[in-house]
Amino acid sequence: MIAPHSVFLRIDISPLGAYVKRKRESFVQLTTRKIPKENTCDTCTESQHPDHSGELPRLRRALGQLGSVERMVLGRRYCPDILHQIRAVNAALVTLETLILKRHMYHCVTSAMGSKNPKNISTKIEELIELMERSLK
Repeated sequence: MIAPHSVFLRIDISPLGAYVKRKRESFVQLTTRKIPKENTCDTCTESQHPDHSGELPRLRRALGQLGSVERMVLGRRYCPDILHQIRAVNAALVTLETLILKRHMYHCVTSAMGSKNPKNISTKIEELIELMERSLK
């Protein structure tokens, strides 16, 4: 029987993008993916975008909880225990999502509305509609 390989993820966030390190039992594989910038704020320069680095501990906690789910599955733990841990991961991510959305509303959307530029305002409204549609799916 072939033993399943555990995958541990580590996300490094830098000004150049997010880099995901995947560590397997026998080797380390580095995957670099630059975050696309097609959805940038027209009313802000890159240095004016809100700083979300304060949320990294929350993100790391969610990643740790997700790793716990993986270990529980591999360890064939009791189903309700796994489901409880999955709910904890979901709750942590929903909280993170809410905090980032609030910051986006108070910073980027407010900035667009204050610019009095119809194109910027329309873009932000469409962006918010798209975010709401995705969250309802």
